[in-house]
Amino acid sequence: MTDTSDSSESLRTDSLNPDRLMNGRAHAEPIPRFALHQMTTYRWDLPRELREIRSAGYHAISLWRNKLDDEFLTACDLDDAQVPVASLSWAGFFTGSHGMTFEEAVADGRDAIRQARDLNAETLVIYSGARAGHTVRHARRLVAWGLRALADFAADRGVQLALCPLSPLGRRWSFLDGLDPALEVLDAVRHPSVGLACDMYHLWLSEPRFESRIAEIAPRTSLVHVSDGPASPVHEYDQALPGKGRVPVNDWIGRFAAAGYAGYFDVQCWSESVWRSASSAQLAWLLHDLQSAAPASAGRPARQAAR
Repeated sequence: MTDTSDSSESLRTDSLNPDRLMNGRAHAEPIPRFALHQMTTYRWDLPRELREIRSAGYHAISLWRNKLDDEFLTACDLDDAQVPVASLSWAGFFTGSHGMTFEEAVADGRDAIRQARDLNAETLVIYSGARAGHTVRHARRLVAWGLRALADFAADRGVQLALCPLSPLGRRWSFLDGLDPALEVLDAVRHPSVGLACDMYHLWLSEPRFESRIAEIAPRTSLVHVSDGPASPVHEYDQALPGKGRVPVNDWIGRFAAAGYAGYFDVQCWSESVWRSASSAQLAWLLHDLQSAAPASAGRPARQAAR
């Protein structure tokens, strides 16, 4: 497909965040950086989100495209608040499950990449879409084709693409159930601007020994969604804030840090109860718990959580 973007587009030059460096010491573990996703604060507006992020001490915000009413005003608000953008969600859906043809999905992906660049978002999260009647092999082929069509476009604009596998709980959004199907797609694409987004809750549901694979996947991971939930979810929005479910969140954050992961840990919670009750104090205490536990948890054996 032909790139129809304006040739005068300026490229982002600030993609290397000094916070990503190794704390000034050779071979030191990266300092965990925490972002708050707009999905968690579903009923808040951007000005409140930015105020709460600064007040609580989160390092960044992760934006949801559905809440971007005016990109220029959003960029101005972000600049005024001096809050970095960890990621933008979502693009992809190359299988046609969300009413777009393959070509339309690629065009939408390019629009999302431009948005990410204009908002200085480090990462654009990609969902494959549901299988939508395709064979699994052809559905994976469509996702690989879509990522290849976007990869150079994203690289030229300083945006990292992150493919997010889910569990059967999220089959409406992704047919990639667990790590291996997603890694097969990444192996087929083989592009430095295409990595992995790990959703802790979904991978806890779909990967019985996820903790044993963190060292393997950390170098390929661009973003980690910090999420939690019950052992037997009722629906896709049946999640919980980190520490309120069964996922060994702090242990896994420590393992990612020990494996050299320097990206954001993005607090993203799909939960109707959280959307009704999210408070400033709750999110501030959550960050405090994550920050206080994460460094100490590196390298410890994972706690066994009954499923």
